[in-house]
Amino acid sequence: MRTFPLRISSLRNPSESNFDLSALKNTRVKEGVHIQFRADFLDAFNHPWFAGPNTNVYGGSAFGQITAETGYDRRIQLGLKLIC
Repeated sequence: MRTFPLRISSLRNPSESNFDLSALKNTRVKEGVHIQFRADFLDAFNHPWFAGPNTNVYGGSAFGQITAETGYDRRIQLGLKLIC
């Protein structure tokens, strides 16, 4: 009985191109009190992540085609922190 797959589709997956960026600004309100503003950009350039190709040889004309997209869209997260 074989438990290992005959074809490994993850070896043929397209490479992932993901860039996360962060920027922060510290501002002194008074001595010992700071405010920090932070902006995080997840998948900043909004590159698509494609799934692996179809490795089912009995799938007809879809064999070898990439028909799905995985991952997530660009997300922007803002934060404000009071540091005492």
